[in-house]
Amino acid sequence: MDYCGGDPANLPAFVENYLAEWKKTERYATYTLPEFIAEVTVSGKTSDSSFENLLPEGTYYAFAVCVANDGTCISEATVETIRTSESPKNSYTVSSEVVTDVAYSAIVTAEQSEAFAVMMELQEYFADAKSDAEIIQTIYDAYNQNISKYLYADVANVSFGGLIPNDKYYLLIFACNPDGSPKLDDKINLKKVEVNTSPAVMSSVQYELSVSSIAKIDAMVTVRADGNYENETFLFNYITKAEYDAISGDKTAGLKAHMDAFIDARVKDWNDSHPNSGVMTRKEFLSRALMNGKEDLFVPIEIGGLTPGTTYYLYVFGLKADGTYTTEPVTTQFTTVADQVTLASLEFIVMSYGYPEENRNMYRVWTYANNSKEHYFQSFVGEDEWAGKTASEVRELLKASKWPSSSSYKVDAQFGQTWYGYSVAYDEAGIPTKVYKLWHTSPADTGDGFDNITGGTITVDIEELSE
Repeated sequence: MDYCGGDPANLPAFVENYLAEWKKTERYATYTLPEFIAEVTVSGKTSDSSFENLLPEGTYYAFAVCVANDGTCISEATVETIRTSESPKNSYTVSSEVVTDVAYSAIVTAEQSEAFAVMMELQEYFADAKSDAEIIQTIYDAYNQNISKYLYADVANVSFGGLIPNDKYYLLIFACNPDGSPKLDDKINLKKVEVNTSPAVMSSVQYELSVSSIAKIDAMVTVRADGNYENETFLFNYITKAEYDAISGDKTAGLKAHMDAFIDARVKDWNDSHPNSGVMTRKEFLSRALMNGKEDLFVPIEIGGLTPGTTYYLYVFGLKADGTYTTEPVTTQFTTVADQVTLASLEFIVMSYGYPEENRNMYRVWTYANNSKEHYFQSFVGEDEWAGKTASEVRELLKASKWPSSSSYKVDAQFGQTWYGYSVAYDEAGIPTKVYKLWHTSPADTGDGFDNITGGTITVDIEELSE
């Protein structure tokens, strides 16, 4: 009854709309409306096969309404609720099993038409489970009580990948309610099939690495492969050229040791950050973290946290979740973009001129921009309008101020006021200097104490803004 808001009074409108849409289909497009209505409606007694093959323990609604030749409903809907009966306890047959080191597939057939789930998990997860109910509840809770992607009816053609070689699994088949929740209590029905994966098999896949969009601290990595790679798993990592060159002897062994240390650190990080989740084993971590041929090949993946101006070796291994390396490493070099060093520099000299009769100072800010194409300066008196802004933000604001390439700037401030100045210079290549912030407060009663003719040089506060 969801389509009518749970109210039978809405059924006539639903039927009229349904018939109008049905009439537009290719089969009935050429029919007149009376011809169409005569074709799809019934008169007198009828039997409807659509009430066959319903799921057990389900609630269904049958309704009837009178329809005129113009497609309008001319009666209220008559509704009957149908509740299918409980099915007998089901039995499940598993056939056509295929087991490899990393994958399992099978066909599961139910004797009765009923919703059921098929899942696969390591046997060790249920070492403390004392009953079938505990096993089902444990796995249901682990999936946040949403196992809809594992639900089937009648027949299930299932496959599971990313398994751990040479390990013990359960294929778990259990009866479910129509809403997708598992049947528990006296209706529980669980079949456990023990599955032992094969020892790890070496891979014949040939991997290829490429690096693109190389910047200062990040780059994009693409792994390609040829051969039968869909069920293969792999992992890539990177190492500085200095570290790589420091590997004495067998470079392959050195890269394996580097990868092992990386994996062990990630496992430790996960366990340290999830103290209440139980200890994740190395093999379980790899079963979740390894990349696979179905999803992760030929797709650019970003790596970050690199050091500018540094040469790296990117490397990839075929790797199984039990830690077996299944290929020789494939490597490629790349170098991150170096930090740009500007040839320009900025120096400041500030002169103060006193006007005690006007209770103010006039400041002359001299900017010495060496090796620069242009430079900018902007000042504020009393209120620092750019307070808290980053260097990159101020650079944009300075450019927008359209006050470049002067060497001297005048700032007027009353005794006791604070003035602020911002400045940046660019060399011929357009590379900026640091963004500098200057500020100074003149004494409230006397100002800086200089006359208005010769003035005097003063020291002001200067800060380099951070990015």
